[in-house]
Order: sequence, then structure tokens, then C-alpha cells
Amino acid sequence: MTPLHLLRVPGLRPAATLTAAAVVSLGVVAGTALPAAADPPVTQQAVLIKDKSPYRFSYYEHIDGIGQGDEVCYYGGASLCAKYPPNRGKVNYSVKLYRLKEKEKRYDYYFVDVTANTYDRLGDGDKGRLSVTIDPTSKINYSTNVYSKSKLKGGCHSYPLNLGVSMGPINVGTTVANFSTCDKADIHTKRLASDAVRYDIYSLNRFRTMTMQKWVRVKAGAKPTFNVKVAWRADDCTVMRRQVMAYANVKTKSKTIKISAR
Repeated sequence: MTPLHLLRVPGLRPAATLTAAAVVSLGVVAGTALPAAADPPVTQQAVLIKDKSPYRFSYYEHIDGIGQGDEVCYYGGASLCAKYPPNRGKVNYSVKLYRLKEKEKRYDYYFVDVTANTYDRLGDGDKGRLSVTIDPTSKINYSTNVYSKSKLKGGCHSYPLNLGVSMGPINVGTTVANFSTCDKADIHTKRLASDAVRYDIYSLNRFRTMTMQKWVRVKAGAKPTFNVKVAWRADDCTVMRRQVMAYANVKTKSKTIKISAR
């Protein structure tokens, strides 16, 4: 990652949206504790505008091949069917909005940061799915992010996603997302029609920490607003009266958080 205090300001460009090629590099394994929402040197060069924290949820996912309404029984105490499948875990996450201290005469730069960690993981490591969408709902002048499909290899590693293009003081190589895992997994990032970025994470049980960002440029003095939608699997079972038979329910839960510089 290029330290922000070393970035120079190139000439401004026409208003547009950049689709950046992904530069995926291998770093040092991250710790299991919840990391800072924006690690140095970013925090030294940015002002925290709004902090929507903390949030948490529990996720559950049925085994492969189990669909809505299929007969299933995950045995609980005394050989009775359990309400939830054994593949599960918990997530803590924060949602924060920052503005870069470095300004241009005509523009300001903001980024939303979603940082999370998993814990109490049980069952199949290949289970668990998470989707994080960061959507600028107010007028923006310019935007850039990484749009890619990445397969992460086995073992414990940290995987940054770095910009392949620059945007004002935000230079090529700036890290906009980082994931620490301890096995094979998949990360997909996609640009949506609304200029939102969506991070799709597969095999959530294999992830330890995650940081995902969305960077935008706005006219000087403008106060951008974002919606952050977090969606996860929340499967359960309908357990019959005698508790020896159950039927699978395949569910997704979500939470949308509005965060604004106003």
C-alpha cells in the first residue's frame, strides 16, 4: 500500500466512474482481534466523520443439497432434532465514514469502511456466506474500486485488494480491502448499476478478519450519504412436535445502515 502522506495530486479528470483492475497481493497473516477500521497511515491522513458501531449477528447454513422444505434432522440433546444447522458462527462489524485531510480546491474525498471479525465458528469450514454492499446514495463526482473474482489459497494468509488506477490523491496500489483467512475461499467484488460496490464472501467460516471500503470524490463542501447493506445466511429448521423430525428453512437476513457526512 502506498502511504497516503506520500501521494501527490495529479491533474483532475472529467467526472466519471473508474472500474479498477484488481491487484491481489499476499501479505502477512492478520491477527484474530478486530482490527482498526482504517489502519495507519490512513487514519493519520483522514478525519473520522461518523461511526456506526458496533453491530453483530449469528449465521447458520445447511449442508450442500439441503433445500427449502427438505426433511432434515441435526440431532441435539437426547437425540432430538436441533433448530439450527451445525455450520455456524458469529460476526462483529463496524461501519465508519472518513474524509481525507488532504483537499483539492474543487473536491473532497471520502471513504466508507466496513471492518469485521468472525468468532465462535463451528461445523464445516466451507459454509457461511456474507455480502456487503456500499452504495453512495447522494451525488458523487467520481468513484473507484476493485472489481474482481479472487480465489484464496489454503493456509493462513492476509489478502489485500489494491487499486489499479488512481483518483486524485488516492494513488495506484492503495489498499481498499483486506481479508485474512485460514483455508481456501472465494471473494467476488462487483460494481452495481447504482455505482455501488458489492463484496461477496464465500466460506465465511474460513475468514478471520475483513476490511472493505468504498472511495468517492465529491464537490468541495458536499456531504455524501451511503447505504451499507450487510446480508448473511440464517438457515434454521422447523422441528415437529415430537422433535424427531424437522424440515429445512433456507433463509437470508440483512441489515441496511445509513451513514452520512451531514
